[in-house]
Order: sequence, then structure tokens, then C-alpha cells
Amino acid sequence: MSRRFRVVMVMVLGAVLAVAGLMGAGRLLAETLASTSVPEYVNYQGYLTDSGGSPISGTVALQFSIWDASSGGNQVWAETHNNVPVSGGYFSVLLGSQGTPVTPSVFGGTARYLEVVYGATTFPRQRFASVPYALVADQASTAITSTYATTATYALNAPNSGGGIAWQYVKVVAKSGGDYTTITDAMNAITPSSTDRYLVLVMPGVYSEQVTLKPYVHLKGAGVASTIITSQANGNQNLAESATLNVPDNSQVSDLLVRNESTTNDGVALRVSSGSSATILNNVHAVTTAAGGARHVGIYLNGGSPKLIHVYAEAGGAATVFNAGVFNSASSPTVHDSTFSATGFSAQGLRLNGGGPSITDSTISGLNGSDGNGIHTSGGSDQIFINRSSIFGDLTPQGESIISTDNSIFFIGASLLSGTVLVADPNRIQCTQSYDEFYVDIANVNTCQ
Repeated sequence: MSRRFRVVMVMVLGAVLAVAGLMGAGRLLAETLASTSVPEYVNYQGYLTDSGGSPISGTVALQFSIWDASSGGNQVWAETHNNVPVSGGYFSVLLGSQGTPVTPSVFGGTARYLEVVYGATTFPRQRFASVPYALVADQASTAITSTYATTATYALNAPNSGGGIAWQYVKVVAKSGGDYTTITDAMNAITPSSTDRYLVLVMPGVYSEQVTLKPYVHLKGAGVASTIITSQANGNQNLAESATLNVPDNSQVSDLLVRNESTTNDGVALRVSSGSSATILNNVHAVTTAAGGARHVGIYLNGGSPKLIHVYAEAGGAATVFNAGVFNSASSPTVHDSTFSATGFSAQGLRLNGGGPSITDSTISGLNGSDGNGIHTSGGSDQIFINRSSIFGDLTPQGESIISTDNSIFFIGASLLSGTVLVADPNRIQCTQSYDEFYVDIANVNTCQ
């Protein structure tokens, strides 16, 4: 008497579909699934027929075992299920529910095979695909909060003193439990290069320090609401002394907030020095607000061509010269999906002292109720490209969306200009498919009025 046995194993989480046609003493359609919550069970569903192909109904006994080889080898897990209900051929069991949990160690090897026994027949073994190995991930999830010396550690770079893995070129800064408690200590301890690039992870907390990154370092926080670097650094806005965070060429900053709370002289939250296209700010907030001082700047760009993505730069407070969300000094950055904002005295969302930025999908505003400017240029003759963006300046009595007193050339497309456009040479600005604060098309594309 011959019967057919067909196995179809569907591994949903691993996106694997394995189909095998096997000969044996019955026909079984099986599906093996692992829960995303990683319980110590594997759901096994099948379809059982008699030798004539008719589906079985009633109760049966099935034996299941897991092996480390397709034949022979070592058994690593086994369990018997008595009185399994079968209806119209279909049945479902939870492997591990009969007192022998399917623990992560069962799938700790390179390959595992399931063997099913029905009555006197042992069916050919079926190899597991990727999903049951998700059980091993349960150990990794607990490692995130594992402890050493009674202090929580971070799984990516658990210190060796706790028996964890120390990844090369990865350092963790945390208020406790990391490799270092300050970002400055981490910078002093590493020697990055073009071939030895570092990732410095900064865990949640407020870090009161003035920081200077080294080239070839990615400084990554836990989110703008979780990782905060703050200082009262002050001095000349053109120099590193005034910035809370100084970013050199060939470095990256992401997922954190930088703040400057200077009350004297100039204060800058984040300063980029001659950054090339390899210098990236991504999901960074830079805020400078203070009760005093001359110039408040959210981000100072000093030459180069860095990339700013999902960046929020803000300046405000009682400055005596100006507040600028971004001060651009002869830099040609690429800006996408960002916001530059300024309030207070002589508010300027973007102050251009030379340089030609390319800006898309962004918002730039300088609003203080009087003389706020969205974009203010002086001392430059570069081309400035603005697309699908919104530029806001005060409407009255003397604010402008764009004011240019130099030879900068503006190309503006599909953008909102809220406030007067004032340029030294009307022939140096052109608007295409743009509109004003009342959503009225700008009629004169050559003057943007």
C-alpha cells in the first residue's frame, strides 16, 4: 500500500517558500509559522488523507522531532501530540505546547530538519527555512537591556567587562554604562581615518559640553527629543570658539539636538567647517536662543558643499546684531526637507554671505513682526536655486521674503514667496510657477513681483 506525502513550508517572516514533493505513507500539507512575539512554540498545520486520498476525520497521534541533519544526525528536540483533532483532513498543532518548549537553542545550528511520525510511518525530514530562527532573536532583544556591573548596556557595543561584543570602530557615550560619559572623551580616545571610520553612538541624555568632531566620524544620537548637546560657548561667530558642536569635513551628524544658550558675544549651535559633499547633517535640530549676545546663529556653514537633510535650524533671543537660522559663508550646500527659522532682532531665516545653496522642499522664515527677512544676501555673486519651497518674511512695514544687496542670482521654481522681493538688480532673479502669500501667481517672472 502506498501513500503520498507532500510538504509545503511557508516561512512568513523570512519571506521564504519551500516546496518539496516527497513519497511516503500519507499526504500532509504543512505550514510552519513563527510568531513575531517569539513565543517558544511553532505553529504546524497540515492536511492528512488515507491511502485512497480521502481526508481523515477524527483524532490521531503524531510524533514530531527536530534533527541537525536530513538523515541520521542528532535529535535536538522531540515531542508527541496525542489526540490531535483532524477535521476533513486538516489539523493544527503547536510544537512545544506539550511540555517541551522550542527554545532558541534548538535553532542554534546551521540547519534543522523536522521529522513527523504517524502510526508506523516515519515521513522524510523537511528542512526549516528562516522563520523559526527568529527564536534566536529573542536573546538579542534581551541583550539590549542586559546588565554588567548592575548597569544597563547597549547591545551594539556591550563592553568586554560584561562579556559582551565590542564592535571595532564603534563607541557608545552614555550617562552611565557606556564606553564614555562625555562625547569629548570619546573624541579624545579615537584615531579615525579614511580607512578607520568611527560610529559614535550617543545615548539619551543632556550632554553639557562643547564638542569638536574628528573627520571620518558619524555622531549619532537616539533622536532629537532624546539626545541633547548644549553649551554656552561664545566668541566670534566666524570661529569655532562660538559653537556648541564643531563639524569638520568628512563627518556626519544625525538624530540629535544641538543647543547654544550663550548670553554674551556671538553664539552658534552647530558649525560646519569647509564641509564637502561627504559632510552630512541628517535629522538634526540646531537651536540658539539666549537672553543676550550679539549674533545668534542656529547653523554656521563655512565654505564647502555639505548636505543638509531633515534639518531644523533656529535662532532667536535678544541679539544686538542679528538672529539667523542659518549663516552661510561662501558655502554651497544641498538642502532638502529642512526648516530655517529666525525670530527676534533682525531676524533672517537664511543669511547668505556668499555661496550658492540648492534648496528643495524646505521652509525658510525670518519673522519678528517688523523687519524679518526670509533670505538676506550680501557680498556674493553665486547662483541660488530654490524649488518647491516656502520663503517667509514680514509683510510690513519693512520685511522681505528675499532681500539681496549683492550680485547673487536667484532661480526660483514652484515656490511660495510671502513678503516683498527686493533685489539690487531685478534682472538677477527669476521665478517660475511661483505665488505670493495670497496664493496668487507671480505675474512678473523676471522680478518675482
